[in-house]
Amino acid sequence: MIELSGRMRRLVWRLGRKLYCAARGEGANSIQSNGEAYVQRCVVRCANPNDKVVIFDVGANLGEWTASFIAEANSQRRTMFRLWAFEPTPETWMRLRERFDSTIGVTVENLALSDSEGEATLLVAAATAGINTLTFSDSADMPTIVVTKITATRFADQHGIGRINLFKSDTEGHDLRVLLGALPLLKQERIDVLQFEYNHRWIDGHAFLKDVFKHCAIGPYHLYRIRRAHIERLEAWHPELERFFETNYLLVHDRARLWFDVVDGAFDRANTYA
Repeated sequence: MIELSGRMRRLVWRLGRKLYCAARGEGANSIQSNGEAYVQRCVVRCANPNDKVVIFDVGANLGEWTASFIAEANSQRRTMFRLWAFEPTPETWMRLRERFDSTIGVTVENLALSDSEGEATLLVAAATAGINTLTFSDSADMPTIVVTKITATRFADQHGIGRINLFKSDTEGHDLRVLLGALPLLKQERIDVLQFEYNHRWIDGHAFLKDVFKHCAIGPYHLYRIRRAHIERLEAWHPELERFFETNYLLVHDRARLWFDVVDGAFDRANTYA
């Protein structure tokens, strides 16, 4: 076995990681390049043209994802949409509300979505940093505030929302809890497409993609990984998935599968997705 020097080991490590991430399709986490805009475009184009497109933006922060959706809707002349943006941090929520105050069809809620109702402690890394979270380690030494939380199911029922075409969750590690709060909606088949972000912050919440397969990829819903211009179906959980690289996934109802360009694949005996 070759013993590498510290400098050479670092170089080989970085090169190996770069090649590995390239093979996996990991890339920059921006809405236009990571496939999120592609998902929005497909939903705007393919959801029933006679109905309003109903959207949940959970963990909206300053509204970049919401603004991207509105731009997609405008470009396709889809003026009929109803979007709820959820942001629990008060300062961020106020700026978000100011940004979309005059936008018809957008409502900004000062709420956190989770798997239960009541009060919760939110870790505030910075007021508008986009990394504030309800899920954090005991060693985190940052300011906290108390916020109000509700489940997606409860909110939808309270507001008479029968069907959600696109549900997006970006809650910095709390996403599994958001999904569990939406589980009755999934069981009732009231969501077409549910997008969630997966990253290293899931570790603090002791959450895994394996949990999504177990609890949420049920009935007519299957799990997909978002790519720039298509989605990849993941038939079953595999240890290679659990790498905590920042990636967006979809739970897609079978009725919405044809909205997307889909690549079917599986992990082989060499633990390679192909």
